[in-house]
Parts: sequence; structure tokens; C-alpha cells
Amino acid sequence: DLTRFLALTAARVRLFGWLSKGQAWNEDRQQDATASVVLSILTPPWSGAPADVREQWNKLVAAHTVETVDTEKAAAAIEWAKDLEPGDNDYLANCNLVARVGLASRKTAGVAASIIVAYFKAVEEEIRRQQRAARPESNWIGLVGERIKLLNITVDRVIAKESHLGVTHIHQIHDAAGNDLTWFSSSDSLDEGAYAVSLSVKKHDDFRGRKQTIVTRVSVWTDEGLAGHLAKEERKAARAAKKAAKTQTLCVA
Repeated sequence: DLTRFLALTAARVRLFGWLSKGQAWNEDRQQDATASVVLSILTPPWSGAPADVREQWNKLVAAHTVETVDTEKAAAAIEWAKDLEPGDNDYLANCNLVARVGLASRKTAGVAASIIVAYFKAVEEEIRRQQRAARPESNWIGLVGERIKLLNITVDRVIAKESHLGVTHIHQIHDAAGNDLTWFSSSDSLDEGAYAVSLSVKKHDDFRGRKQTIVTRVSVWTDEGLAGHLAKEERKAARAAKKAAKTQTLCVA
């Protein structure tokens, strides 16, 4: 039954993370793929199996307690897959077919298990889409080639993409005004969170109907450096205010 299969898959992902068959193969079979583990849980040892084999299976089952949240996610993932309009996408077509049939076999276990993670990704993408829609209008910042300081940026997401040249970290960022920035880095990578940085403007671009600024040479300010900069700016503002007050006094006189 697909609901039971996916509830166990959701429990496995919640407890131990997701591992596709391709990833398991690339890791020289040091770990079993998620789908294979779920199949093992659903396949008790034969009646004449040695005691140690049965004990090992019992431990595997005991380590994968299905909770209500897992069953709810399984049901939601199945409904999501049933409503897919795959078009020319063979993978989505297979997910849709498995969901409509309502069963998982050894032949379809890999696709069936992946419905859970595909559904999770779809939910995350929808949340990000709603967040993007709720954000203010994005505008380009700086001039191309200019180096600027931004004391309040937020790294929303970091996507690692592999190629024959290595790994590229794509940083999706927004500044305090809600403007979108993107940084492609082949070496350094920032975690999600808030930073004060210096960066160079590489290009003004558009992405999904929003203006985005492509940046490069991003360097993060240390806490000491930021504190010193803010103190310097505060002193500069105080001198400017004092000068303005003096000028106003002379004008009145």
C-alpha cells in the first residue's frame, strides 16, 4: 500500500535523511538507499531465517517508528502527485502513475519513495514563491564595477551545483530594502543568515520578473571591523551636524 510505504519513507527521511539509489551507488554502497531500507522493513525474514537475521530485522523495524506527522505527509504527498500535470517530464509522469495506482512494488519503489522528497521540495518552493511575492519591489543597486558596502544583507538560500569545473555556490541574497542580489562563488560559501559585507557590482540582471544585481568579490566584515566603521560613521555624522548648526547660527546672525 502506497500510504504505508510513504509513511515509512517519511519516517526514514525524518530520522536519517534522504539517500537516493544513485547516491548510494556513488558512495560505493556504504549505505543503503532510502527505498531499499523501506523495502527491507516491509519484508520480514522467512520463517527459517537464522535468529541473528531476525534480530537485525527487528532492530531495523524498531528504529523506524511511524508518527502521525509521517502518515499526514504521506497522504499529502500522494494527493500532490495525483494532481501533477507532468507534460513531457517522464519522472513526474511516473510519480503521477504510481500515486494513481496507489501501490509500490520492488520495481517502482525508487520512484515511489522519491515522491516524498519531491513533495517536500515543491512545498519549500511554494513557500519561497510566496515570500518573494510578499517582498517589496526589487531594484538594481550600485553601478557596474563599483565596490560598495552593505551593512545589512540576508543570505536566504545557498544552492551548490556541481560541474566538471567543480562546485559553484549560488547565494540568493536580499538587502535591507528588499533588493535581490546573487553571488556565484566557486570557493567561499556563506551560511544562511545576516551579514555586513563589502562587494563589487558585476551585472544588472532580471530573474523571474524581478531585478537582481549580480555581485562578486564578497567579503564579510568582522564584528570589530563593523563596530569600528559604525563608530567612524557616527563621529562623521556628529561633525556634520555640528557644522550644520554652526552654519545656521552664522546665517541667523
